[in-house]
Amino acid sequence: MIDEANNLEFGKIHVHKEALADIAASAISEIEGVGVVPTGLKDRFLEFFGKKRYSGIKILIYKDGQITIDLKIVVKYGTNISTVGHQIQEAVRSAIGRTAGLHIKDINVNICGIERGSA
Repeated sequence: MIDEANNLEFGKIHVHKEALADIAASAISEIEGVGVVPTGLKDRFLEFFGKKRYSGIKILIYKDGQITIDLKIVVKYGTNISTVGHQIQEAVRSAIGRTAGLHIKDINVNICGIERGSA
């Protein structure tokens, strides 16, 4: 079958929630002074068997195709929370748009803790 742009259509492409979480985690890791809430014991156990999970990243895909991402973040003490929150939203939106070609409806950033560095 040929679509309107005269390209062959071979089937559908599905991107799993875990792949989106990997993309989001990679984007967040590039922002200084920020990290996803640490994984729990269950997540570390699954990682041992090669399955990554991010406790602090929740991907919601609605029936209408819209995507919402909820992030639980820890920031370094002294970081401007508002500024870094917007940086996270932009980085995740850009990375998922660029990598998976998907539009994200909402990216909710929840600051769950402040990490204090050693003095």
